[in-house]
Amino acid sequence: SFDTIYRTSKEYRPLALFVGFNNHHQLTVFAAALLYDETTATFEWLFDQFLKCMGGVRPLSMFTDQAAAIAAGIRSVFPDCFHGLCTWHIAQNAVVNLGSLCDSDFLRELSYL
Repeated sequence: SFDTIYRTSKEYRPLALFVGFNNHHQLTVFAAALLYDETTATFEWLFDQFLKCMGGVRPLSMFTDQAAAIAAGIRSVFPDCFHGLCTWHIAQNAVVNLGSLCDSDFLRELSYL
């Protein structure tokens, strides 16, 4: 999975983390980067650097939030990579945008997807 985290440094720059499972099925941080911004160009550059660090081995899948710039970077650098959306982010956006329509049954059903 790939995500950016805010307010982790005194400059409030996004921290990008590449997290996945290694060949022993252990959760592993494969790479981390402190970014200047979150534009498509920045993510394309970051994904290119990640590809170099991984010896040209491309990820088979990436799960992210719904950020358009991240999605565009994945399509550009990893065109054959499956891009999935994190259900936690989808649920959070549903609560914000749908309000009272998101009862506990709805969120429970969403968690099974």
